[in-house]
Amino acid sequence: MRISGGDKKGAKLKSPKTRDIRPTTSIVKEYIFGFLGEFIRGKRVLDLFSGTGNLGIEAISRGAASVSFVDISQQSVNLLKENLKKIGFENKSKIYKTDIFNFISRAYRNNIKFDIVFSDPPFKFNKLYKLCKSEKLYGIIENGNYFIIQHYPEITEEHYYSEFALIKFRSFGGNKISIFKKEGKIEDSGLSGDI
Repeated sequence: MRISGGDKKGAKLKSPKTRDIRPTTSIVKEYIFGFLGEFIRGKRVLDLFSGTGNLGIEAISRGAASVSFVDISQQSVNLLKENLKKIGFENKSKIYKTDIFNFISRAYRNNIKFDIVFSDPPFKFNKLYKLCKSEKLYGIIENGNYFIIQHYPEITEEHYYSEFALIKFRSFGGNKISIFKKEGKIEDSGLSGDI
């Protein structure tokens, strides 16, 4: 598991020793960051179900201003801390060991905003549609910015918050990627993907 782009391209991350933590595959990571392109630079990122930190660390390497990592597993948090220390990104990151819905609710109450939200829930996560339908999740994303989720069940219009726009979808076998945009005008996004 390596960083594929940016300042730390090629740096190796510590991999999990258990199947309970499932890092994002390289092909999926390349698709996500190929879409974001230069837009990632200077952005505030939220990495839900962060696991090893694979996505959030990639974002920092490619120029994100900061990443907040959220995971309820102590095993994941320990591994994430090791990877951040190894790469030297502790000063651009914060780790929250908590349930993702608790974190989203607190951020919403405190008017904390993010530009990009990554979510890579586990296979057995049974609250996928609750997450996608969350008005509070929508509320913590800045206008014109993105919620990017990896998922296994289908996500159709009835399953996500009505003010999100599903702008891109890609299936990698059973693993699916949906990219939602919070509608609003942004200037010179620099996005490399077609919208």
